[in-house]
Amino acid sequence: MSVFLGQIFELQGEWWLPENPSQKVKGALRFTPKEGGILRLDVFPSGSVEIEHFQQPQIILGVSIDGRKVTLHTCLMKEMVKHALADGTQTTVLTLYVGVILVGAQFKKIEDAKFDSMFIRFQHLDAWVNVSGFNIDVSADGISVKYQRPKDYVFEVSEKLKLHISYAVHYPTISTIQNEACITQEAWIGIIPSEPKPLDYYWDIIYSLQNFLILATTATVYPLSVSGRIKVKDQPNISVDIYRSIGSIESSESLHPSDMLFTFNNVSEQLHTLMANWFAKSDTLKPFYDLYFGTYYVSEMYLTTEFLNYVQALESYHRRTKSNVEIPEDQHRKRFETVVTGAPPEYKEWLVEKLRYSNEPNLRKRLKEILKSFPASLEPVLKDRRKFVNDVCVTRNYLTHYDSELEHQAAKDRELFALTSRVKLLLQFCMLKELGFDPQNVEKLTARLINMRYGFLYH
Repeated sequence: MSVFLGQIFELQGEWWLPENPSQKVKGALRFTPKEGGILRLDVFPSGSVEIEHFQQPQIILGVSIDGRKVTLHTCLMKEMVKHALADGTQTTVLTLYVGVILVGAQFKKIEDAKFDSMFIRFQHLDAWVNVSGFNIDVSADGISVKYQRPKDYVFEVSEKLKLHISYAVHYPTISTIQNEACITQEAWIGIIPSEPKPLDYYWDIIYSLQNFLILATTATVYPLSVSGRIKVKDQPNISVDIYRSIGSIESSESLHPSDMLFTFNNVSEQLHTLMANWFAKSDTLKPFYDLYFGTYYVSEMYLTTEFLNYVQALESYHRRTKSNVEIPEDQHRKRFETVVTGAPPEYKEWLVEKLRYSNEPNLRKRLKEILKSFPASLEPVLKDRRKFVNDVCVTRNYLTHYDSELEHQAAKDRELFALTSRVKLLLQFCMLKELGFDPQNVEKLTARLINMRYGFLYH
C-alpha cells in the first residue's frame, strides 16, 4: 500500500511513448504530495529519439530498475535544456509535469485503465471508524496482546455501487533476534462498482467520500493512499498504486472521536441510508459542496471571501432544493409580456435583459425560507432572525458592489466573523438535513456542533 502523506519517492527507469516502444529513454520520476510528479528524461545523444513527441503526451509508459510497470497520465513539458559535450555531441534534458502516476500496470490509453475496485485510506479515518481488533492485558505476570482483524462493514449505496470499510493489517516480523513485535491496523474504504470503471469515476466518488468525512469530523481530510484492483482471469489480481498531487497538507495531527460531529459508531446502523442520500444528491448539490468544502483547503482565505463563498453556497442550495420561482411560470410570462409590450421600442431590449431573472426569489427570500426549518430551540445562536437575514443581505451586497451607502451597515471585523460563523452553521445544518437524519437527530447534531465550534455565538 502506498502512502501519500509526507511520502516522497523516486523511480529510476526507462520511459517510452505507447506508439513507439522501441525508442526508450532513461530517466527518473520524482513524486511529492505537494508538487505531484516530475519526470526527468536524459536523451543522449540528442536526436536519438524524436524528442518533440515527449513534450505533451497523454501517456508515457515506463519500467523502473526494480521491474515495476508504470503509467504516467497527463504530462506537460516544464523545460528542455540542451548541453554540448567536449567531444562535440549533444545531450538533451527534458523535464515534464505528470498529473497522475499509476505504479503496477501499463495502459496504452487512459481509457484502458479500468478498475474492478478502489481502496482509499483517508486522513482521520482510523479515528472516525474507531474499531479495534486488539485485546491487551497488562498484569504482574506480563503483557498479553491478542489481535483479531475486525469484520468488514459492507453496504450498498445504490444497485451499482457498494462501499466497504475494511482493515489492512501489518503483522510483526519474526526474527532470530526478537527484540520487538509490532502489529498495526489501518482502516480503508473500498469502492466496489458492479462493473469495471475508469479513473474519473473513482475520483468523483473519492471526492464525495472526502467531503462526507469533512462534515463528519469537522476537519480537513486528505486521501493518504489510493490503490486500485484489476481482476485477471485465472491469475492473481493486479494491484495498482495511484498517485496525484493533493496540495499542501495543513496538519497531520490526530483527531479524537469526541472532537467529531458524528462517528462511524454513532451512525453505523443507518450509514447505508446516509451514504445513499449523500451520493444520490451529489450531482444536484455539487456547486453547493464545491463552495462549502473548498474553503477547508485554503488556509489563508480572506474572511470576506469566505463569507461570500458561504452565502453563494446558501443561494445554490436553495436554488437546487426549493422552488426557484416566485409565482407560477405562466403568470410570470403574462406579467413579463405585459410590461415589455408597453415599453417604448428603444428600451425593450434593455428591459428584457433587466427582467431576465425577475421571477427568481432574491437572497432575502431564500434565507427566510431556509430558516423556516431551523430548530426553534437553537434560536439563541441566531439571536434575531430578521437582523441575521438583513445583516447577511446588506453585507453580501456591500462586499459584492462596494456601494458606499451600505458601508456603515455592513458587518466588519468581529461582527463579520460572527456573521460568517452563523452562515457556516446554517450550511452544516442543511447538509445534515439532506443526509437523511431525522429532525430530532438534526437538531441534536446541530446543538452539538454549536457547543463544539460556535459557543461564542451565544454571547
